[in-house]
This record gives sequence, C-alpha cells and structure tokens, in this order.
Amino acid sequence: MKNTYIFALALSAFFYISSCSEKPLEVSENKEVSEAQINVNQFESNMDKPEASADFQLKAIEYHQKIEETFKKGQNSEDDFSGYPGYYGGAYINPQGKLVIFIKGNSENGKKNLTKIIGSSDFLTEPCKHSYKTLRKVISDLNAFKLNKSNESKSQNFNMYGIVGFSNEVTVELDELNDAKIAEFKKLVMNSPAIIFSKSSGRGQLEAYQ
Repeated sequence: MKNTYIFALALSAFFYISSCSEKPLEVSENKEVSEAQINVNQFESNMDKPEASADFQLKAIEYHQKIEETFKKGQNSEDDFSGYPGYYGGAYINPQGKLVIFIKGNSENGKKNLTKIIGSSDFLTEPCKHSYKTLRKVISDLNAFKLNKSNESKSQNFNMYGIVGFSNEVTVELDELNDAKIAEFKKLVMNSPAIIFSKSSGRGQLEAYQ
C-alpha cells in the first residue's frame, strides 16, 4: 500500500478547497468531506518500495520540520507567506526516502542557507521556476475566489486544485477540459505561469484532523 506523507503549513494531496489546518490531512478511502479543502504541499513516500528506507524518511521529515519552523517564525496568519525566502520552492520525499528541496535561482547559495537551517547537507536539491511563496499565494487567491459566492458561475468548472510538491506547480483540475475552457479560466479566474491544467478525476476524498 502506498503511504503519502504530507507536511507543511497546511497539508493534503490536492483535494477540495477550504481553510488550512496546522494538522495534517490524510487520504481516506471512506470518509468524504462536504466542504472543499485546499492543498498546500505534498510529500510522497513509497513505503512499498524496498529501496525506501524508514530511517531516511524519518530524517527527511525532521529536516523539513526544521525548515518549516524557521520560515514560519513571525508569520501572523496562515496566509502570511513573508517568512518564506524567494529561493525556496518547496520540497518532497523521493522513493529512496531522501528530502528533495526545490531551489529557485542560485542553487549553491540556497543550499548553503538550507544547510545552516537543517544542520546537515544530507539532502538533495532541484532547480525550479517558482518560489513556494508564489505557489502558496496562487492557492490562497484561488481559495478566496472559489469561496466567494459572487463567483459561483465562474468557478463551477473547477473544484479540485493544489500544489504538486514533486513538480513545483499548482494543478487545477477542470471538470470540462479543453482549450476554450482553459482560456476561459485564465480570463475569468487567474492566469499564472505556475498553474497547469488536467482533467478532473472526480470529487476528492480525505479525512481531516482539525
């Protein structure tokens, strides 16, 4: 069985939108949430793969917690992203259980800063186009748009969206996916280079700890 680790300010795989929670959300096969939930970041770990080490995963979790604790200091709310530096693009755990951190811009300087925060250089880095601050802002704006009842007619075609932690993008699932509907979304809702579109796979299911 594939286990999904989800850590960050408010966490889930991408599901229905709603307010963030400081506690993790986990996938549930049976319980469906009626109100939308947003995804903020996703860390995946394939425990069924023999090369995935539990020890490495625990260390990766510890490292990520240090990063989050550092960047969240001084934030006034969950929608305050000022603590996240422009070079940080998010992170995920790879199948081998190692923490992989996206770095925007100068990767050498970014890794030095992260090494100081974590207290170790035992992590991997990947270049990225978007800062985590930018991705969070996109999610926050989409959340505000979707929950605004005056936008109901403009937001019926999308009900699921979130940050894809392993690709440094925001995915928006459209119930009706074609070039015209994508253009309509960009015109009426948001046009961001951080957004990718896919066909909706149906209503999300999750269990949330509030």
